Amino acid sequence: MSSLRATIRKAVPADVPAVIALEQASAGAAHWTESEYSSIFSPKGVRRVLCVAESAAGDDASVVGFVLARVVANEWEIENIVVDGASQRRGIGRALVSAVIEQARLESGSRMFLEVRRSNAAAISLYMLMSFHQDGIRRSYYKDPEEDALLFSRSLENSS
Repeated sequence: MSSLRATIRKAVPADVPAVIALEQASAGAAHWTESEYSSIFSPKGVRRVLCVAESAAGDDASVVGFVLARVVANEWEIENIVVDGASQRRGIGRALVSAVIEQARLESGSRMFLEVRRSNAAAISLYMLMSFHQDGIRRSYYKDPEEDALLFSRSLENSS
C-alpha cells in the first residue's frame, strides 16, 4: 500500500474522543476510560505523553492513530498504540513510534519499553525494525483472548 500523509503532533484534550473511538475499534488495544485519557493533560500524577497522527483528506482532518507513553525518570514505556484499520500498513505506526522515541531523546530518555501480544506479528516486525529487542515473556498477560505478552526494549542513546 502507499504511504498515507499524516502529521504527528502532541495531543490536546479535544483529541480524547477520537483517541477513545480508535482504541474502542481495536480489539487488541488497551482500553481506558475518558477520565483516564483526560488525566494525561493534568500536571499531577504519572507523567504520560500522547501523540496523534492526523490525516488530512480534502477539507477534513481526522485522527487516524495515536501512541501513548508513560515516563518514569529517564525510562519510557509505550502503553498503547493504535492505527485505524483503513490507515494501517502506510507508515503511520512507524511515524508514531519514531515521534515518541524522538521526544524521549529530547528529554534525555535512556531506554524505551513495551509489551505486545505474541500474535501481533505486524507490530513485532515493526518494533524489531526499529531496534527493539525481546527481553522476556509475561505468560497469560492478556485476556479476551488469553495470550502471552512479549517484552521489548531498546536503548535511546544511539542508533535509531
